[in-house]
Amino acid sequence: MDRKSGKNLIEFLNEHAKSRAVSFHMPGHKGARFFEKQGYGDLIKNLVDHDVTEIYGADNLFRPEDVILDLMERYAALYDVRKTFLSVGGSSSGLIASILSVLESGDEILIARNSHKSIYNGVKLAGGKPLYVYPEIISELDMAGEIKAEDVERILSEAKSHEGAGKSADKIKAVVIPSPNYYGILSDIKEISKVCHDFGAILIVDQAHGAHLNFMKCARDAAAERCDADIVINSIHKTLGSFTQTAIVNVCSDRVDTDLLGEKLEVIQSSSPSYILMESMGINLDILEQSEGALFQSWEDDLEYFLREAEKIPGLSVYSHKNMDPTKLLLNMRKLGISGNRLEELLRDYDIFLELSDKNFALAMTGLGNERSDYERLLDALNNIANYHGAHKAEDELSREKGVFSDENETKESVKEYALSEILSIQREKREVKRPFEKVKPLDGIGRTIAFSVIPYPPGIPVLVPGDVLDEISARWVSAQIQQGEKVLGVDNSGNLTVTK
Repeated sequence: MDRKSGKNLIEFLNEHAKSRAVSFHMPGHKGARFFEKQGYGDLIKNLVDHDVTEIYGADNLFRPEDVILDLMERYAALYDVRKTFLSVGGSSSGLIASILSVLESGDEILIARNSHKSIYNGVKLAGGKPLYVYPEIISELDMAGEIKAEDVERILSEAKSHEGAGKSADKIKAVVIPSPNYYGILSDIKEISKVCHDFGAILIVDQAHGAHLNFMKCARDAAAERCDADIVINSIHKTLGSFTQTAIVNVCSDRVDTDLLGEKLEVIQSSSPSYILMESMGINLDILEQSEGALFQSWEDDLEYFLREAEKIPGLSVYSHKNMDPTKLLLNMRKLGISGNRLEELLRDYDIFLELSDKNFALAMTGLGNERSDYERLLDALNNIANYHGAHKAEDELSREKGVFSDENETKESVKEYALSEILSIQREKREVKRPFEKVKPLDGIGRTIAFSVIPYPPGIPVLVPGDVLDEISARWVSAQIQQGEKVLGVDNSGNLTVTK
């Protein structure tokens, strides 16, 4: 097998660590430097000795009575919620378990169409029937925006009006909304909560990208825990200081059966939960409690510094939105002919690694562990890139990108047809998924029924789910992703989708 680096996993990780690269991607701790500065350097070095099982005194994640219960209670106090559960399966486990705890087979659930794949998986496992609410589209960036409360209300109201036709209004048991979404766009959870509760639905908020909101002066009012949501799932590893795959499930209201939720978390997670992961959750908690807000204030100060200095770089724009998580930096240099994908590639030459990119922007995902020096290195790199490309305008960076066309007259393979936001907004015909299955190229599958979800990763949001009838625009979009070498789950190594025969 040919490999990109020619190295094994251990060699790659060692070399990457030694490079002292700057991380503007998850996890939020950004490496050993964070733990060393917070006084946990020796502990981290000796962590392998803490890889134990449920020995005497170590407690049990699924029947916590001692040290794990202490973590749960302290997190609940920190977020000011009714109860907190720990998840060592990330927000994915928390979301799936939350859905399983509120749905029975045949129940309807309203989910945002730009939801993470784990939410679709949860609905499938529960035997639920998904209805979709579609996000607004931010046209200038071709990006999914907020979920509007009035759209949620309209769908719940329509369901209630069909009660006499055999549907029961209380069959829509729950609503699931991501806020902030992958790109940092927040929805009005306060208003959505009110709508859900008026119709008797439980609101589950996928706050995987917003574990920090509750602690930041500039954003805390947007935290779902402060907005009357019922269950809020936070990936504390994404922006805070714990290890990858750690999350917390916050129960905020008495509408939730916590015993049932706990049982579903046990069903979904490993029966041998990692004590190293749980310990990292404890370290994160210690640091947050001891910091008393100082780390978040420094984070906010650094973000203000970056934005102030970024305005001085010619050709660079940092996207802002009235409902934006300020910790997500959407960088755009298209004025200089540099696409987001190309910008991410250029920054790697400076040992700066971003979270994701597309044709429009590159996303720098900041976290609790970033320091002023990280922002300074990013600014220096962006300034160098701007100066070079400002002096070489004849070079068309966009045209160098395989499969992306800058000519608006390219009607058959236009950039518009590759828009992820457009794909997400299509309301497709649905059919029952029946075996047997077969594999086909995307363009050969138009009109066929999708059997396995098709998911660009990142961001992990399905563009096609089982039962969708494949349309031409979506087929062209998937085909373009394959041609460009993008990672798409549900597509095999030969570029085939799985459809029903």
